[in-house]
Amino acid sequence: MNESMLKLLKTMIEKYGKQENILYKLDSKNSWKNDTYYEVVNLDTVNDLVVRDALVGQGRIIEEDLENHVYVDLLRIGLFGLSESLLATKIEGKSVHIIAYAKEGLFKQHLAKNAVQKVKRILIGSTV
Repeated sequence: MNESMLKLLKTMIEKYGKQENILYKLDSKNSWKNDTYYEVVNLDTVNDLVVRDALVGQGRIIEEDLENHVYVDLLRIGLFGLSESLLATKIEGKSVHIIAYAKEGLFKQHLAKNAVQKVKRILIGSTV
């Protein structure tokens, strides 16, 4: 997993976790990493507008850094969209790094992975 993306996600969890009512637990054992998922999507054409459009249709952008090509988004995910996932994207060249965190409940639904896959499908579809 990309350490810079993990650091970005941890910062966003600390910054937005409580105010957005996302349950989280940042402890010394880093157990929150178990509820994260990371993937890199390589595209022929990628820019801030493509990524932003993919995120706007799926959730609520809560932070954007145009200088560093970073977007942070809250996505409704899970059964009936009752859970939220905190998702961060960063554009590097023709690659989009996507990392998500979603606190799992008693029954594992792989919420972070589903959030990343959802955005990945839209990004791939938008550049075809």
